[in-house]
Amino acid sequence: MDLLYKGILRNMKLRHGLLLVGLVGIGVIVLVNLGDAPEFFAALSHFRWYAVLLMILVQFGSYYTTARYYQAFFAISDYEVDLRHLFEA
Repeated sequence: MDLLYKGILRNMKLRHGLLLVGLVGIGVIVLVNLGDAPEFFAALSHFRWYAVLLMILVQFGSYYTTARYYQAFFAISDYEVDLRHLFEA
């Protein structure tokens, strides 16, 4: 396998690892705040859920466009890569 391709895959694994760390951190914050259940649920009622959905959709769009960019980058050197291989963790 090409050295450049391995480096890009390593960086994508790092990105997924950092995303997992962020999600675990959010989970810890939620669990810590569950002790104050009434205040926690009152705060959730004022939360903008449409903004979270929009952020998730934008993130998936970012992953897709980044993968398409690398697919085009590898195509310059006649190296065909399936899109799904660029999403492997």
